[in-house]
Amino acid sequence: MTLEFLIFANLMLLPRLVYLTRDGPLGNRGAAILGAVQGGLLLLAFGWNLALAGAVLTVVAVTLVAAVFERRVDLARGFRLLSLAALILIPGYLASFGPGFAVAPWVLAVGEHLVAHLPLLHGLDATVVKALMVLLLGILLLANETNIGIRAVFHHCRLEPHGPKSWTEQAGHESIDQPA
Repeated sequence: MTLEFLIFANLMLLPRLVYLTRDGPLGNRGAAILGAVQGGLLLLAFGWNLALAGAVLTVVAVTLVAAVFERRVDLARGFRLLSLAALILIPGYLASFGPGFAVAPWVLAVGEHLVAHLPLLHGLDATVVKALMVLLLGILLLANETNIGIRAVFHHCRLEPHGPKSWTEQAGHESIDQPA
């Protein structure tokens, strides 16, 4: 895996941690926000090229299509895992036909500045950065997949919670799916 693909995969998995607080589907508004956040992260992190354009379009399309099907499909049957795989693998596959993802110059400049000025990061080379990105990818995949597996077991055993849908609703905040 290239460092660029690892950055892409981590950027796609990080916002999907919103599913950790949701027992049900995100809804149209929540999915639109998730798609916009994921697309925005890609636009910020990578330089504009054909691979980025394809990735942003694919990410937004997969997120919105998943939102439509989430309400119709039993989530315990692995639909979120399938949409997660499509979200990461399709843009990665499409990027392999061209020049691929290119990290934005400002991201590289910030990285070089941090390595030069933070004592903890002195001597950090590309191999170590790649290893750290693989570690982060593993942690994010574990968090997303474990959540999916646990929810499938709870659904199968009929142990799903029947209280408020999220911690934000428990705190009295409005859900992003409810009209203002």
